[in-house]
Amino acid sequence: MAQPHSGQIKAETGFITLLTVIIISLVTLAITFTNLLLSISAVQTSKTNELSFKAVSVADGCVYDGLNRIRLDSTYTGTQVLTIGEGSCTEVVSNIAAGQKQIDSTAIINDVTRKIQVKTSQVNPQIIIASWQEIP
Repeated sequence: MAQPHSGQIKAETGFITLLTVIIISLVTLAITFTNLLLSISAVQTSKTNELSFKAVSVADGCVYDGLNRIRLDSTYTGTQVLTIGEGSCTEVVSNIAAGQKQIDSTAIINDVTRKIQVKTSQVNPQIIIASWQEIP
């Protein structure tokens, strides 16, 4: 049986080494690309969460404006559109029963919308909050 020439063994070893380096490089590139996509997704989620928190704050601001209007005039009902910081909100104050009010506040920042609904159990001589909740 003939022995392979040492040149042929070196060529096969070089080919295997080159192929191994290419495969390892491709796997590393795939891992790096996946990490990049995950990082981009995390940044987008973080930005959406930040806008969501800001929208809730703007909606709360509208609710406080509505409560102040009720404090100044216990018979007040109406709709106001306000700009607070980076966002805008709409507050709707309505009667739900004698001496009871409901404030619906909707805030929008960019494409993020948050809604808060507040109900009072009494508005005179002082305002008593019966419920304060974020609604879908």
